Amino acid sequence: MPYVLLLAGMALLFAASCVLLVSTGSLWSLTVAVGLLGVAVAPQMITMFGLAERTVPAVRLGEAMAALVSALILAQSAGTFLGGWATTHFAPAAPFAITAATAAAALLLAACTATEQRYRRRTPTAPTAPTAPTDGGTDGGTDGSGVQPRIAAPARRAPRT
Repeated sequence: MPYVLLLAGMALLFAASCVLLVSTGSLWSLTVAVGLLGVAVAPQMITMFGLAERTVPAVRLGEAMAALVSALILAQSAGTFLGGWATTHFAPAAPFAITAATAAAALLLAACTATEQRYRRRTPTAPTAPTAPTDGGTDGGTDGSGVQPRIAAPARRAPRT
């Protein structure tokens, strides 16, 4: 039930962002709220990468992890830009409202889409045994036993003088 961890992490992020929203009065409350956000972010990132590892085929895993990291960087850049813009045009506490709103949207999205079916563990496919050709032709370079012949390493040439 890893999707439950995803939902719990999103709920924790939303709660921490709400604490951040109401803690603009003092430095100590702001420090606690940012600390809570930091505590909520790490498990959420671990859960997201774990779910990707669980659901993406092994041959695409590197590509999926790169896409996740790129999405994180893009989202952080967009959030920084939007927070700076909101501070300039509204109030110093406006970025905290943006943080709470985006956390609420992420929680809603996770609640609507996170299911056991979506995050089921991929099942590795067993290799199939090669079959003998039926048309009398070659079977892809094997000697009829279904075993690929070993290819010798290329011979090294003597350096030219």
